[in-house]
Amino acid sequence: MPTPEPSHENHELHSLMAQAAERLQRGESIDTVKADLIAQGLSIDFVDRLLTSFAASKWQLGARGWAFRILGVLVILAGVTLWLGNQNGFFVTFPYSGTIVVLVGAALYVLGGGKG
Repeated sequence: MPTPEPSHENHELHSLMAQAAERLQRGESIDTVKADLIAQGLSIDFVDRLLTSFAASKWQLGARGWAFRILGVLVILAGVTLWLGNQNGFFVTFPYSGTIVVLVGAALYVLGGGKG
C-alpha cells in the first residue's frame, strides 16, 4: 500500500492548500503557485492534481455566471420598481407582481453560481 501523499502533517497540508487557493483567487499564475508548492516539499504529481481540482471548482464564475448574476440583479431592481409602483399607485399592476419578479431575479442570480 503506497504511503499517503504528502508526508506533512494534515494541518500543514490544509494550510498550504488554503494559501494556494487564496493566491489563485487573487489572480496569481498557476505556474508561480505550483513552483512555490513544489519548493515547499510537495510532489509534482500531487501539486498538479491539487491545482487541477482548484481550477475545476467554482473559484471563477466565468462569462455565463456573470451574465446570469447581472441579469438577476437587473430583474430584481425591476421587481422592486414594480413593487413600489403597486404600493404607491404610480405603476399599478396585478397583485404580487413585484414579488414574483424579485423571486425570478433571485433565481437568475443563483443560477449564476460560483462562491463569489
